[in-house]
Amino acid sequence: MKEILRLSVRQVVRQVLRSGHIDSRFLSKRRAREGVLLHQKLQKAYGPAFQSEVPLRWERELDQVHLVLEGRCDGLKKEGDHYLIDEIKSTLLSQEEVLKNPNPLHWAQVKFYGYMVCADKGLDQVTLRLSYIQVDTEEVFYLHEDWSRKGLEDFFFSQLEKYLDIQREVLAFRDLALASMGDLAFPFKKPRPGQRDLAVAVYNMIQQKDTLLAQAPTGIGKTLATLFPSIKALNQGLIRGIFYATARSTQKDNAAKTHRLLAGQGLRLKTLVLSSKEKACLNDQLACNPRDCPYARGHFDRVGPALKTLYKTRDLFDQGTLAQTGEDHQVCPYYMQMDLAPYCQLIIGDYNYVFHPQMSLEETLDQNFKDFILLVDEAHNLVDRGRDMYSLCLGPEPIQALLKEEGLKPALRSRLEDLLIQMDLVLTPTMTTYPQMPETMTDALEDLLGHMDRVLARTQEEPSQSFMDLYFLLYAHRDLLASYDPQDFIVYSPPKEDRIYTLCLNPGRVLGLKQASFSQAVFFSATLEPMAYHAQLLGTPKNTHYFRIPSPFDPSHFKVLIDPQIKTSYRHRQDSLDQVATYIKAFCQAKRGNYLFFFPSYNYLQEVYQVTKAWDKKALVQERNMSEKDREAFLNHFLQDQEVHGYAVMGGVFSEAIDLPGQALLGAVVVSMALPGLSPERNLIKDLFYQRGQNGYDYAYKIPGIIKVLQSAGRIIRKADDRGALLLVDQRFLEPDVRALLPGTWDLDLFYNQDQLQDKLRAFWSQPPPKSPPWT
Repeated sequence: MKEILRLSVRQVVRQVLRSGHIDSRFLSKRRAREGVLLHQKLQKAYGPAFQSEVPLRWERELDQVHLVLEGRCDGLKKEGDHYLIDEIKSTLLSQEEVLKNPNPLHWAQVKFYGYMVCADKGLDQVTLRLSYIQVDTEEVFYLHEDWSRKGLEDFFFSQLEKYLDIQREVLAFRDLALASMGDLAFPFKKPRPGQRDLAVAVYNMIQQKDTLLAQAPTGIGKTLATLFPSIKALNQGLIRGIFYATARSTQKDNAAKTHRLLAGQGLRLKTLVLSSKEKACLNDQLACNPRDCPYARGHFDRVGPALKTLYKTRDLFDQGTLAQTGEDHQVCPYYMQMDLAPYCQLIIGDYNYVFHPQMSLEETLDQNFKDFILLVDEAHNLVDRGRDMYSLCLGPEPIQALLKEEGLKPALRSRLEDLLIQMDLVLTPTMTTYPQMPETMTDALEDLLGHMDRVLARTQEEPSQSFMDLYFLLYAHRDLLASYDPQDFIVYSPPKEDRIYTLCLNPGRVLGLKQASFSQAVFFSATLEPMAYHAQLLGTPKNTHYFRIPSPFDPSHFKVLIDPQIKTSYRHRQDSLDQVATYIKAFCQAKRGNYLFFFPSYNYLQEVYQVTKAWDKKALVQERNMSEKDREAFLNHFLQDQEVHGYAVMGGVFSEAIDLPGQALLGAVVVSMALPGLSPERNLIKDLFYQRGQNGYDYAYKIPGIIKVLQSAGRIIRKADDRGALLLVDQRFLEPDVRALLPGTWDLDLFYNQDQLQDKLRAFWSQPPPKSPPWT
């Protein structure tokens, strides 16, 4: 049976007819949305002879595949034996400007539709029409062309041939890939305990097209346990691709390492590791326009050969590979990766690509993900990341900064001042909440944004930085308001801040809508308890399957100690600083080696470090806003033959998704419960869930804090022959409701002074080392 290759007209036209430069200076998502509304308005004005949104399909046996090309024309009109095909486009340009610089992609799209109609209905000639609707005035003007079937056929096949040039490489590779997937064996002689169970659960879920919430301990190899069965499902035709979503670059690296591991077993799989624009940029400054960036200048004229060369020579398209290709061909790696995406079976990228309100994955990567599985790594992170994505703050400073510019046009100035006036009406001296943004405020924001759009459309010069900063900020607000629901969001103004916050309290609904782009999803982490809490806040469907794997590691290898008297809550921190420092010293003196000390905040970390630095000459302190290079240097100290004590923050980059097995890390001290600091935002979350009959304090404070503790503790035991110790420094860990959230395998051993602490640790470390199990 020949393979079916499905293509969209938009996909083919965009790939073969783009030319010239990347120029994102004046791009506007809002124009596209306005265009949709105007588009629909014009379709409603069609006469009775017109059909709207007409699906078109053309198929043929071609190059050993069954090629299916699909599209949807905006309008199709029949008068007697004659047909008119209409394509609607919105524009900010005048009719004269459109005629002077016609868009070849617009005409190509309607020509494709014209040939498909001719072929379907046996026509010799059709009329093609581009209907332009001007965004500002809603004036409509038309461009007509009469075409013969022969002329359209020649154009159609010439462009299709260009597209199939790279598709032939894709199809040839697909056979190799499928064969390698079928032959692929698990890369280790024996899976780790629990690893096979997770892999089987993932494969079964793919077969059932359901959603899975899976909790599995750190160190069992969750990345491999989710990717391996997904690749087998690819081989079976159960899915068409995999999107592996991560919260941190370290998790992206782990997924890429798994690709390399399986490639060493013979796997052939085209894998793309998506990079942010900032990290992918090769230019001295992030300026995506032909004036300021040589890689943007003429990018689309050179990217085709670059893509073909890259596809032929590599299977893993990571940041380094894309950067080198960008240099060799003088193209932009960031935009090139978007063109590579439709040809890859595995895509690895940050949560933003899937869940951010300003990101449409299908538009950005130009493909449909309905047959893809979504794998969400360290899924507990997505709750707060989701809240952050769908929350924004608007203050007067960016508006005032633009008002200070000289030569500001009166029309723009008046709209800026009007928005400030509306903001002042919302701001109050006391804490005030609103079920949604006041309509007068929204209207002022929309009016200003629309005017700024028109300014951008007509200017020939680069706008000021203040203009663009405000422009993108207002856009973000508009995109956020499109997702707003009073049941899950709130607008509030804190006292004495001159700020208006739009806050997402429960991200479940908006995250669930984004998940719907995929055929199924797996959310996995070592800390997904309580499962109902995560299912609700991640927005998984009601029929989500819960799957728990108990720790396979011998609990006697893990020593957990706690002083039931020490208090480290915020109001007791100053009083207990010396005691905390004393316990840290005793902990790492019981056995020399590498340790991590975790704190709930940078401030608390520094307060303790000011006490310990007098004796701790092995200290390595996490700094705020560390670069990727600095983070790597920090971790490399643990992999060298020297003693190191790392001071780090819970919930930070060193508290999860890092692997320090064996002697690289002997233990950790977790100071305090890592509860989020008291804040208006957290209290609003608490109030929402209390109103819904749930424990709001747990949702807003306790559970998020305990998750950070568990993640930090999870750095200690990474392999079955690891041994390690954990010191919990806070009496609250012994409270029944908190103890219930800690793993049942943790046997909390009590001590009452530093001598007892050291005695218990020396007894633990004096035990003979465990034998290596067969799966390591």
